[in-house]
Amino acid sequence: MTASSTHPKHHHGAKGLWIRARFWVVAVGMGMIAAAAITALCAWLLIRSAPSWWNTVHTATPQSENVGREIENAVVNQLHAQRPPGEVWSVALTQDDANDWLSTRLVKWLQNRDNSVDWSTTIQRAAISFKPGSITLGLSIRTDRADDGHVLTLELIPSIDEQGRLWLLASELAIGRLPLPLGMVASDSGLLRSFLPRGVDDGAGAVLTALAGKEPLAQRAAAKLGDNRTVRLTALEVRDGRIDLTCTTEPAAPR
Repeated sequence: MTASSTHPKHHHGAKGLWIRARFWVVAVGMGMIAAAAITALCAWLLIRSAPSWWNTVHTATPQSENVGREIENAVVNQLHAQRPPGEVWSVALTQDDANDWLSTRLVKWLQNRDNSVDWSTTIQRAAISFKPGSITLGLSIRTDRADDGHVLTLELIPSIDEQGRLWLLASELAIGRLPLPLGMVASDSGLLRSFLPRGVDDGAGAVLTALAGKEPLAQRAAAKLGDNRTVRLTALEVRDGRIDLTCTTEPAAPR
């Protein structure tokens, strides 16, 4: 009698334990799903939000087109000016002037370099911010017609080393207000590659490799002029609201 009376209690106790265990499994599973949903929602909101600096920089005005054209002309005049051999000269570019050029001339400049790529449907807006030692570049990019654009932000640290090589290292990467791992900069399946329009040549890969710090952006920070003179960038300094560039013009090599 005693043995037979304890069996049902044992059965009901085991059943109760199983019900409680199943309840906790379901509760934990639902909690994980809710946490994942909240995380995804927060990430989506951060991605869709513009970074705080984006709306504080100078935006295009009716005069921006003229300013952008004047900047291009000034650059050409400075580069081609007749100077004594080895003379050191410098030029400064303000943040506002840079943003006037970006807002009105960047897409045209890219199209002139390669008219097989339609940058006008990809880049909605470009903006730049100069801070001591670093440059923050933002691009509002549309990846397809249904996309109303995401703000991609890169914080860049430019430098020239003792060998005269130009480096442009990405120190921060974000989409909207969501920070992203820097490993996404140059990987074959990286984020930046996914934003590039179809038809971009392999040169983009070299730029991404440079941003990752694996190679310099240019082995020699210099530009060859039409008369065989060479303008060499010898130093640069990013200040608050402007960048200062120091150059020398080297004479044409004798033939």
